Amino acid sequence: ESEEERIKDLSEIMAQAMGGSSPQMKESSKSDEHIELAARPPDSSMRSPADRGLEGFSNQTQELFPGNIISLEGDENDPSYGVPTKWVYINSWYVIGPFPNPDRINLRRKFAPESVVDLEATYIGKNNKPVKWEFEQAMSSVSRLDHRAPVIPQTSEEYGIWYAYAEVFVDKECDLWLAVGSDDRSDIWLNGLHVWGSSNELKVWRINEGFRKVRFKEGRNKVLARVENGWHAIAWSVCIALTDDVSL
Repeated sequence: ESEEERIKDLSEIMAQAMGGSSPQMKESSKSDEHIELAARPPDSSMRSPADRGLEGFSNQTQELFPGNIISLEGDENDPSYGVPTKWVYINSWYVIGPFPNPDRINLRRKFAPESVVDLEATYIGKNNKPVKWEFEQAMSSVSRLDHRAPVIPQTSEEYGIWYAYAEVFVDKECDLWLAVGSDDRSDIWLNGLHVWGSSNELKVWRINEGFRKVRFKEGRNKVLARVENGWHAIAWSVCIALTDDVSL
């Protein structure tokens, strides 16, 4: 995965490397406490979009649904099959931080959650204060559609690093496009494989900063985000395309 490429297909590489074990994810019942309604493609024949369709995705996209569950199989006439949508953004996360990053000197430093995700653990963070995992959600309740996808931790402050853990449940193995955005630098791992790393520049959040086609396994998929705040605000989002028709 290259930081220089905004759009990249990693699905074949991930298929070969499926079962990677770094960072380790310690099982915890805590992550199962917030289960939501499933999202599904509006048409079962639609799957992940062609590269040219990704450019049409923005924070103005109407068919963008919050959730951590994706249904690709089932009876479309069954209400329990899920809500039809073209995009879904990961809504529920566990977040820990901040860890210290004075003058951004720790951009590449690995803190404990990058090696093992233990949702019961407590660590010493910035200014020698204890930090622990807290449940956070994207801004789904705001009235403006274009501000619903990002996650903003309650402990936002300058020159810190946060980790965020989420689980995405999929009813079949599949290749789907991710849209990633952050303020400021971010890294994303899916099932232990590094799939995204942004530039080191101080920047504002954009929902369509970069795209990665990735392999989801059937069942539980583990997502780890590492997000830095240099100055001013911090935010990140991970969206998933469920359809070929995304030029909205």
